[in-house]
Amino acid sequence: MAKTEAPRIDDVGHPPPGTKELAEIAPLLVPRSKRRWWRWCLGVVVLGSALVLLGACRMDAHARRLLAAEREAGIEPGVVRPGWGPIDAGPLDAEVAVLLIHGFRSTPRDFGELPDRLAGEGVRVRAMLLPGHGTSSEELATTTVEQWIEAVREEYRALRSRHASVRVVGYSLGGALALVALADEPPDRLALVAPYFAVAPRWYAWPNVETWARAARRLVDWIDSGPEVHGLSDRTRAA
Repeated sequence: MAKTEAPRIDDVGHPPPGTKELAEIAPLLVPRSKRRWWRWCLGVVVLGSALVLLGACRMDAHARRLLAAEREAGIEPGVVRPGWGPIDAGPLDAEVAVLLIHGFRSTPRDFGELPDRLAGEGVRVRAMLLPGHGTSSEELATTTVEQWIEAVREEYRALRSRHASVRVVGYSLGGALALVALADEPPDRLALVAPYFAVAPRWYAWPNVETWARAARRLVDWIDSGPEVHGLSDRTRAA
């Protein structure tokens, strides 16, 4: 008597009648409205991606034209532009010294007449210039946060070694750097003017501006901040 093989687990037998035909017509049974919805979504994604790419290319091209203009004007890395360097004012033997730290992509000129007014009160004033600032955009692009933090510490310690009391004023980025750099050796007084910690959330920039900025770095190397960037000394920005 012939030995019968045990049925395999994957042996499900013959498909029922009509299975093949049903599989062939199944795609046609999807509602047209649903198919239109997915096509519309795909179109929006493609169009949005194209607009983002075009905008990134335009911003990058504009900023590169500004870089070329810098080179034509003779602005070179490592050379501080006239009037953009550090400011020293007030008596050298003053008991009180004040360190002023400017903001991102700016210079000690942020503080306007403040250094002279403090010096007039008998205070020694040092408005420092952060590394990479006051020269060319190319040099600024190569500096790091660590360099800024260390520069603030060095400026503060130099004043501390010569004056009995040292006070610090940080504007925008300068305020954030002062908090980080001097956390272990706090000054006698610390004033933060519009300190930068993060970009204020906006509903249209979900999840946040910083995340978009990190993603945009893959497409855009340079971007111009535009004419809306104002310094601390601009009286028209006071509110």
